Amino acid sequence: MPRVYKRKIGSRNYRNYTNERLEEALKNIRQNKLSIRLASEKYGIHRNTLWLKLKGKHNKPHGQQKVFTDQEENVFVVHIITMSDFGFPVTSFDLRCIVKCYLQQCGRKINCFKQNLPGNDWVKSFLARHPILTQRFAQNISHARAATDEETINKFFDHLEKELDGIPPGNIWNYDETNLVDDPGLKKVITRRGTKYPEKIRNASKACTSLMLCGNATGDLVPVYVNYRSQKLWSTWTENGPPNARYNRTKSGWFDYQVFEDWFLHLLLPILKRQDGPKAIIGDNLSSHLNIKVIQECEANNIRFIALPPNTTNLLQPLDVAYFRPMKIQWRKILDTWKESSRGSRYTTIPKEEFPSLLKSLMQTLEEKSSENLKSGFRKCGIFPSNREQVLNRLTFRNVTADNEVIRNVSDSFIEHLTKIRSDSTKTRQIRRKKRLNVPPGKSISAADLLNPQETANDNHVTVIDEPQPSCSYLPPPRPTAARRTNRHSDTSSECESEVPYEESDTSSGDGSVSSDECTAPGGKESLPATTEVHKAVGKYVVVKYEADYFPGRITRLQKTGAYVSVLMQCGKQWKWPPKKDEIFYRNDEIIMNIDEPVQRGTRELYDIPMMQNFI
Repeated sequence: MPRVYKRKIGSRNYRNYTNERLEEALKNIRQNKLSIRLASEKYGIHRNTLWLKLKGKHNKPHGQQKVFTDQEENVFVVHIITMSDFGFPVTSFDLRCIVKCYLQQCGRKINCFKQNLPGNDWVKSFLARHPILTQRFAQNISHARAATDEETINKFFDHLEKELDGIPPGNIWNYDETNLVDDPGLKKVITRRGTKYPEKIRNASKACTSLMLCGNATGDLVPVYVNYRSQKLWSTWTENGPPNARYNRTKSGWFDYQVFEDWFLHLLLPILKRQDGPKAIIGDNLSSHLNIKVIQECEANNIRFIALPPNTTNLLQPLDVAYFRPMKIQWRKILDTWKESSRGSRYTTIPKEEFPSLLKSLMQTLEEKSSENLKSGFRKCGIFPSNREQVLNRLTFRNVTADNEVIRNVSDSFIEHLTKIRSDSTKTRQIRRKKRLNVPPGKSISAADLLNPQETANDNHVTVIDEPQPSCSYLPPPRPTAARRTNRHSDTSSECESEVPYEESDTSSGDGSVSSDECTAPGGKESLPATTEVHKAVGKYVVVKYEADYFPGRITRLQKTGAYVSVLMQCGKQWKWPPKKDEIFYRNDEIIMNIDEPVQRGTRELYDIPMMQNFI
């Protein structure tokens, strides 16, 4: 079958009339108002066609007939819709394979199909005959997001409706982070047929800049907050940007809890204070957003801080649902234009001096439909107007019910199979318990060492050490980070509450520095040095104890019941000072012993502390 049929010159036209026009002509003929010849001249339909329709002949469509009956094709449609409702949509190739399997089970041989496998043309014709089906790009969602069920959504809306009771739409705000990348994406180009890998000369990178956006249910937008990836901030990085925008920087480029606090206090809070009545801010449940200072300001100003359930931002985050996608589309267009210009083509990546002006152009482009998009996001998420059905109807599994007409036409075994697949895909993954092997260098081990470690320990010097297992089946065990040590003493004194926890992640750089993933806290051991009298003085180095872990540090302040100690963090077999000062109060019984001053090795700010080997 040709892809595009070309009618031969002089051949008869096929069906140049509508069904309504044909029925009207046949009605006049049956009522003896017109003869076949007169009706043919009046309605422009060939007289042979009118005669065949009156006799009930040649009712099949012209051209080659369909391979499958209407009933068979309807079964295919039903199964395709059911697969999509369960979260396993089929592709064009999947549909062709399904049809091939069906033909083999029926023992049929279709000559126009190569080895009984339909071609792409058949798929296009099949979709054209069934407009209820369409081809769309499928968005990949994680197993955790797929596990979101009606109970989670209903429980959220039960609490949300109480919290938003009496709050006007202008006082309901949603905040979220996003980033703008330095890559305008791929575009279709015209090139010679047969070219497999057309290339376009243009600089692009994977660099990105983080933004914080916030809007309310009436379409108002808070000024943009920009967070650069840098350790310093320069004046040229803040010029020619959007009105009232603020700028900050972190080493990782992401929002930590200090940057979030700065955004809240300097941009959002002044706006909320000018509003009358109760207010509500809705956002995801990231740990960097759960800031004590922010919560205290919310309580003092009648602001309700509402967190979304985990893994539901694609359903309940208005900015994610309706604002960020058009924003990213416009950003790619602006970036593409800039990189085509003589100025932009010279740079390998977007200079931070140029970013504010590009961001200003982006916000001006979005200004026309910004309010409409924000309102649509709140409406689609069911937040305002309050309507949980907006979210429940978007749950993949919710559309599959026993009363659904589609399901009644599908075999029970097929539904049972899909239900099992979805259950297996969304259930919590169990992690097998593991044990750490203490094997001397150069020694090998066997299965007997693992099965009977006590019997072979003396011969092979192999010991098995039980590792603590995570309380949650899919999360790693929490480590005693500096932030947790800070929170432990948050109620010791009022002065300690103002201490800034260390939460910012450290990424490895190209100069060979060690990343924060390798910087872990040492665990306590069974054999420790005997406790000795500690000489406490400012500047002295000591070992402090936090729960079952030990850390070296330097005394910075003294008090009667203890001292403030700034501790180091472990990097492999050495130690380093954390990027943010980790200084908290330790009681006298938590200061274990004095140690020698650490010895720096090389230029990477790593230190050797031999006396800490007794604690590792």
